[in-house]
Amino acid sequence: MELKSGGHHRINKQDDNLDLIRQRLARTRLWQRIGGRGSRLYFEKLEGLLNGCETILDIGCGNNPQSMRLNTHKRLILCDAYYPTMQRINRGDANILCANVEALPFRQSIADGVLLLQVLEHLEKRKGQMVLEALDLIARKIVVISTPNGFVRQGDILGNPFQRHVSGWTAEELEGAGYTVMGCEGLKCFRKRETGEYRWPKCFFLLGVRIGLMEGLAVSHPKRAFQLLAYKKVGNG
Repeated sequence: MELKSGGHHRINKQDDNLDLIRQRLARTRLWQRIGGRGSRLYFEKLEGLLNGCETILDIGCGNNPQSMRLNTHKRLILCDAYYPTMQRINRGDANILCANVEALPFRQSIADGVLLLQVLEHLEKRKGQMVLEALDLIARKIVVISTPNGFVRQGDILGNPFQRHVSGWTAEELEGAGYTVMGCEGLKCFRKRETGEYRWPKCFFLLGVRIGLMEGLAVSHPKRAFQLLAYKKVGNG
């Protein structure tokens, strides 16, 4: 028991040290200029893919939709299966609908661009494939999806059963479905297998991802990236 207690104490101390490093780094002029560059690069990719899409449908949007950070559209439709999540969204001018991704109520060509970000991994493989086929009809111009590269373990979060991961997807599978695949969020080798947590030293890997040092490698080598970002032009307009 003492060994376990000491081990947890060391881990907690390492996490406290990491938080202290983050706080000090955030106050520097250098970090104010380059901090968060990795995130900016990701959203720049999304905006580039959705350029010319006046209506965007964000399926499985969660309570903090990434689509609400984009400036490419005139109309936004948010959809999620978990009602308590929908209640927490700061909707702005968006239209909100509570619906399960496995039984989408949308007509053909309802939106120029359709987003399915961090959703596929929550579906069984066959159901996920059926959803991808449905998105080809729902979108007028383009479908954009993101998912972990391979299986990453995750259970329910805050009582939401839809947060559980039940499948893992590869770049080859998405390419086989007609998608062009890029990588993002750094390289997979810097994460622990299945959990997706950073290997030590965390501060080095977090810094690399935040300032975009690893994004170039991830984009051009999706099979080695931690996350996959894929798109498919459908031309139903």
